[in-house]
Amino acid sequence: NISWTGENIQRNNKGKEGAAPYALNWWMNSYVHRSNILHHRFNHIGIGVIEGPPDWFSFVLVFAER
Repeated sequence: NISWTGENIQRNNKGKEGAAPYALNWWMNSYVHRSNILHHRFNHIGIGVIEGPPDWFSFVLVFAER
């Protein structure tokens, strides 16, 4: 059973080298998103990344306590 969930979503056009560091920095500078990443209850994570138009990337983090 899953008892607690959260998600972070971010999209940017920083290119192949810069997209992931930019997304992580953006999340870590947002209180709500940083709280999801560091929350002590979350012990499972799903990560999704997709490249769209040239140099655009979308990132999804799904957190859960099981």
